[in-house]
Amino acid sequence: MTSVQFAALHAIDLHPGIDATRLSALIAFDRSTIGDVLDRMALKGWIRRRAAPGDRRVKLIELTADGTKLLREVEPAVARVQARILAPLAPADRNHFVRLLAQLADLHNEVTPAPVRAVVSR
Repeated sequence: MTSVQFAALHAIDLHPGIDATRLSALIAFDRSTIGDVLDRMALKGWIRRRAAPGDRRVKLIELTADGTKLLREVEPAVARVQARILAPLAPADRNHFVRLLAQLADLHNEVTPAPVRAVVSR
């Protein structure tokens, strides 16, 4: 599983029925290539896409049982990696560091190739 696939699975888990455009904005991934990522994830049986009721051109994405199972299996490993990265810092410094990273990401958001956008619920 790639980091983009993890981000997509996590976002789909939090926003079942999201469409690819909103997903790409939520995970700050290029809209023109998210379709390829979704195709690979569908072939692996991790997601399914269905036509939106009001517009059959729009595909709504949700996790399959296999996708949910996989996500739950890898989440502890992701948490361990994050903890390992932050471990050299004192606990108070970890929180401060993460806040500063979020601030930098937010300040540079608009100059990235795929800026993060808020997801509007349907």
